[in-house]
Amino acid sequence: MNEMNEIKTPATEAAAENAPQKQHFSPVDAIFALLFFVFGDLTVRWFFFVHDSVGLGTFVLVAVITALTLSYLKLKKIPLTWKSGVPFGVILLFSTVLFLSDNDFIKMIAVSFAVIAFLYAVLAACKNGAEEKMGDLLPFDLLKSTVFMPFSRFGAVCKAPVIAGKNTAFGKKILLVLGGILAALIPTVSVFRLLSDADGAFSNLTDLLFSNFFENLPREIFYFCFGIPVAMFLFGMLYANATHAADNILTRPQCESTRDLLRFVPVLFTAAAITPILIVYVLFFFSQTSYFLSAFSGIRPEEITFAEYARQGFFELCRVSVINLFVILFAEIFTKRQDGKKSPVVKGYIVTLSVFTLGLIAIALSKMILYIDAYGLSLRRLYPTWFMVVLTVLFFLILLKQFREKLPLLRVFAISFTVLLGVLLFADADAMVARYNVNAYKTGKLDTVDVNMMYELSDSAIPYVLELVDDENEAVAAKAREFITFKTGTFSYRDDRFESFNLATHRAKKLLEDT
Repeated sequence: MNEMNEIKTPATEAAAENAPQKQHFSPVDAIFALLFFVFGDLTVRWFFFVHDSVGLGTFVLVAVITALTLSYLKLKKIPLTWKSGVPFGVILLFSTVLFLSDNDFIKMIAVSFAVIAFLYAVLAACKNGAEEKMGDLLPFDLLKSTVFMPFSRFGAVCKAPVIAGKNTAFGKKILLVLGGILAALIPTVSVFRLLSDADGAFSNLTDLLFSNFFENLPREIFYFCFGIPVAMFLFGMLYANATHAADNILTRPQCESTRDLLRFVPVLFTAAAITPILIVYVLFFFSQTSYFLSAFSGIRPEEITFAEYARQGFFELCRVSVINLFVILFAEIFTKRQDGKKSPVVKGYIVTLSVFTLGLIAIALSKMILYIDAYGLSLRRLYPTWFMVVLTVLFFLILLKQFREKLPLLRVFAISFTVLLGVLLFADADAMVARYNVNAYKTGKLDTVDVNMMYELSDSAIPYVLELVDDENEAVAAKAREFITFKTGTFSYRDDRFESFNLATHRAKKLLEDT
């Protein structure tokens, strides 16, 4: 009879498979969960809500979280190799920009990269991705690492200390103590306030011991409350990866099946949709040859200024390049394939679009170089130029992929993008802009230097503007002195807190003090 009860049917197997898995938490999980409550609070405090707080403290926070993450994975018996450690090393390297630079935009890019790379690195280290190596299924792995893994165990950070504590006698005592403290919190604060109002001596003592405590308490509670979701996200991701909690989500067969389902558009439809675009490009190149290709020879049409010539052409060509990228993605993702192979017709269209786009990018970059030669460098000219270089690499790889099917396009592009991002982050864009404009002015390449544009730069520009305060051109010298006075004034309300310290501002302050 018992054997009959143990017989498994398809229905019972399906029910068992879909039943929620019981979560087990060890003392290690509990300790790290409590640590991530602290990390959540510090993340909110040093990045989201406090002005000028991203600096050395944020870098230290990233380094500590990275080190503890690797320690946690090791304690959870996750085999770590030097290959799985490389992404974490890159994250730490790029995060040094947080205290080297004073450029908020650069810091935002560095933090965004660090977060996405960190989530993917943990997924890859725990071998929870659809592929062992980064490949064509990378978008699915990114989706899994940033959404499915963290939210599959979103409440683990709250459950771990409680469940793990209940399993040991010492843990039960700790929970009772914490519960008692929390229960006594409100009446203790009430008694404290009443006694302070009732007795002057006690009030003076409390002011001495707890000055500004109650004034800052609402803000501290605010930071802690907003830090809880951050802690839930980070620890949920870490615990889910370490315990392989979402093994049945976005597996390789599921990803490949989804990819195949998306390929439902007939080849004829894709060809018909792209053909009009190619015809427009052919007409465009023929009708505008003298206008756009003049950028290569450094000659502009006489009826427009350099500014109009470069600005209009550059940004319009940027938009066209991005549109072409989406058209190619449509053809790659949604067009049907025969026996898993891409149609030669689709390949031909993608090759043609890629060649056209590379030509447009070359023209756009040539026009921007003309613009910079005529009016100098600025962040608004530097960032789009970098972006077009990234697009050049991407379209070249897309073009190469049509002739070499086995090329791991996404992996090669991810590595290339990381290298290019590193160049942007560590080039000190603000110093580069200021140095170029000042040197171009001093060598006679530029008739004047736009000091007003320097106000959009960070403190890295100060050493180069200082070279202009005694310039022979009194108008330039006066504007340079105004700039230095303005920057010096900003230091009065920017303190030297540990969490917001950055090397660029520190060097600028020292330079101004010694001047």
